[in-house]
Amino acid sequence: MNPPAPRPRIPEVILHPELVPPGRKGLMVFLGSLGWAIWFHLMLPLLALLAWSFGIRQFRLFVLSDVARTFHTLLVYALVVAASGATFILWSLYNWLRFRHRDRRGSAAQATPGDLARAFQLAEAEVRRAQAWKTLEVDFDEQGHIVALAAHAPRSDSAP
Repeated sequence: MNPPAPRPRIPEVILHPELVPPGRKGLMVFLGSLGWAIWFHLMLPLLALLAWSFGIRQFRLFVLSDVARTFHTLLVYALVVAASGATFILWSLYNWLRFRHRDRRGSAAQATPGDLARAFQLAEAEVRRAQAWKTLEVDFDEQGHIVALAAHAPRSDSAP
């Protein structure tokens, strides 16, 4: 009976990556990233050459092989761009002619005490009284309705 073949020695760090110290782990990540960056930098000209070759082949196949069709396609594109531009200009001109002397923008109307009373379900007299106070405490119930309004004297600046 033959003895089993010896296994290659595998360092424990590979089997237990949590044992690698954080500083060394960071260094390994940095070196790996640097290696990949160098590899991409060296392979970029090859990738550019392949893309250029593919692009030249496609240009020759689809553009230069049928010049009349290419010209027709460019003409259609130009007509679509011109029609879109003309539509935009006509719509802008229409709106300018329609609204040039009208100023429809303005500030919103000021809310009256009656409006506030209806919105907060209070009496109008209560709203007027609360508007006169400098400091106001508002108490709410569980549903968010105002239960009580109270006036408080403002704090003095000299208070600690």
